[in-house]
Amino acid sequence: MKERIYALEKNLGMLRQIDLGDEEEFRFVDVSIYRLIASVRTIRCWSDYGQFNERRLSLCLDGKQDNIKLNGITIFYVVKDILKFYLSRNGCHHNFTINWQIDNGDIYEQSFSLYCEADDNLLPHIVYAILLISEVKNEEMVQIYWDMLTNGSFPINNTIGKNLDDANNLRKIIDKIVQEYPFTEKFFQDGMKNITCFLKKEIDKIELH
Repeated sequence: MKERIYALEKNLGMLRQIDLGDEEEFRFVDVSIYRLIASVRTIRCWSDYGQFNERRLSLCLDGKQDNIKLNGITIFYVVKDILKFYLSRNGCHHNFTINWQIDNGDIYEQSFSLYCEADDNLLPHIVYAILLISEVKNEEMVQIYWDMLTNGSFPINNTIGKNLDDANNLRKIIDKIVQEYPFTEKFFQDGMKNITCFLKKEIDKIELH
């Protein structure tokens, strides 16, 4: 089974995934212009709900296929992705899993959901998740912040005050990440818009009562 090769390029405050072809085509690509490359092996699977793709992405940073060390965090270079297509929604659902470790301590296996219209948004979002992990360093809060950013949703039992605190703390984290990695700006900007819309609706409910 041939592997597909994907790479990232920066584009106006965001990352864009590009397809470099299969293993044979990849030999003719100048890899020096891409900092992050992923080789992707796909296995087609079946369940009671139909067909889905299970994929293994092997990340290669600056020409090295090895675990990535960032801000006191070790990110294991193999990422698993479960990809399901939804014809009724004209889109697809990724559930990708990143294994990470803090300073030789406990190892975490953390999954992230991503709904998108096309299959070319996965690699950028893996990078966004890695940067969030490296800054937050807390499995529970990483998950909460990711759901806030991608779905505009908060833990169901949170008070509005707690939601406001979480949003404020996340904004401070985002400011640090964007300052160091400007190519994340659009993702986090769009995420904060989702969060602001959710909070505004919650505050409006209080005012109505």
